[in-house]
Amino acid sequence: MRLWTIHPRYLDSQGLVALWRESL
Repeated sequence: MRLWTIHPRYLDSQGLVALWRESL
């Protein structure tokens, strides 16, 4: 699930890290 790909600007560094960890 790559939700951050749809709206990367919407998420901040914390959100990106959280999603990145979940992706892995």
